[in-house]
This record gives sequence, C-alpha cells and structure tokens, in this order.
Amino acid sequence: MNSMVDKKGVSGVKKRFIEKFGEDYFLFSKAYPHFKELQEKISKEIFKFCNGKEDCLVLEIGCGSGATSLEILKRNKCIKLMAVDNEIEMIKQVKKNLKDYSGRVEFFHEDALSFLKKIKSSTYDVFVSAWVIHNFEEVYRNKVLKEIFRILKKGGLFVNGDKYALDNLKARHRAFNWSIKQYLSVYPLENRDDYCYDWIIHMAEDEKSGVLMPERESIRLMRELGFGNLKIVWRKKMEAIVVAIKK
Repeated sequence: MNSMVDKKGVSGVKKRFIEKFGEDYFLFSKAYPHFKELQEKISKEIFKFCNGKEDCLVLEIGCGSGATSLEILKRNKCIKLMAVDNEIEMIKQVKKNLKDYSGRVEFFHEDALSFLKKIKSSTYDVFVSAWVIHNFEEVYRNKVLKEIFRILKKGGLFVNGDKYALDNLKARHRAFNWSIKQYLSVYPLENRDDYCYDWIIHMAEDEKSGVLMPERESIRLMRELGFGNLKIVWRKKMEAIVVAIKK
C-alpha cells in the first residue's frame, strides 16, 4: 500500500498519510484478503515483460513501506528500481524493509509530478504503482499520466494496481460496502477504532467528483495519451490491475 499526495494533488499542502496514520499503514493489509495477491500479480506482469533482459529500469511512484517493491525485486533479478514517495515516514520504512536489495534500488523523497518532470523522456522500461494514482485529484492525475507516458521508453510497460471505480453503479456500491464492512470487522479487534474511522473517511473522499477514478474513463484517457494494448488483467472488489504499452 502506498501514498503520495493529498486530494488537492499538489506538493506543499497537507499530505493524506501523516503521523500515526502513516506509521500504521501496514494495518491496511489486514482488511484486504487480496492484498498479497494484487502485489504478486503486479510482480508477475513485470517479470513477463523484463524476463530475458540484461537490465530493466523500473520506476515506482508511491512506494510506501515497500510491499510492491519487495515482490518486484524478489521475482525479477535484472531489475533496477527507483522508488519514490512524498511521505518521509514511508521512505524510512521502505529503506529498512528493502535493505537486502540496497544494490538494486534507489529511494527518493519527493512529490510525484515534480519528480516525473525532472526525468528525461524515454528513460524507463517500466512504470508501476499500487493504490496510489486514485489518491490524486483528477487534474493532477492527468498530468501525472501524461508524464508517465513521456518518461517510458517506446514499448515500455505501464502497470497500475489501484481503485478503478466500477462503471456499474450497483457493483461499485457492493464493493464499497464490502470494504467498509472489512474495516468495521478488523480494526476494532486491533483496538484501532481511530484507524477504522480514518479509513472510512478516506474511502468517502475517494468517491468525490473530481477525485473518483472510473474504469472506462481512465482507460479512454490512457488511449488518448498514446497507450496501447490496454488490459484489465485482474480485479477483486474495488481493486483492479491495468496494464498497457507505450506505442
């Protein structure tokens, strides 16, 4: 699970995951039985793409404490990973969690869009993120996606495991309610009613106009940017994995 910026989508404003919320972010996985499955599927998609390459340069935006990073590095020996997060607490945690891979990973404490704008065009073989891009306000998100397309090499891979809102409203409501029930059943048992409250508020913010990331609209935008071979390769409840290739 990862974090980047607040709903306003700009650097220098209050971040969404701070203090105890950021420090206890690992609790998120307890409420999501498919958490590990999503990470493994992302890693497998990158393995299929990078397997056989001598070097494969991967950029991860919103590395968080390193759950996705770890799966990628374990499975893919040829990968060099650049891990970015704007939460200093996350950077501290990911450095500890990935200490065994220090020779193959670099860490950057920076805002997503600011970091992307510094990168030369056609630099990376793969872009990856998990539970990150949906946090961005739509205007900021679109700028980020445009920059991602630019910094990928021709034929480069985009992999994003995230909350892509189902276009079927009834199905979306069922998935949303399932998530709320998970929080209510798991976190009070951990004596974390505060954490339960925080995540329910977070979920409500994700559904707001200008923030919600609908599946069909997201894919349409990526096609307009120039991505091809767009596929949803996995979905459970509110989460889906979208893969695409820079044409």
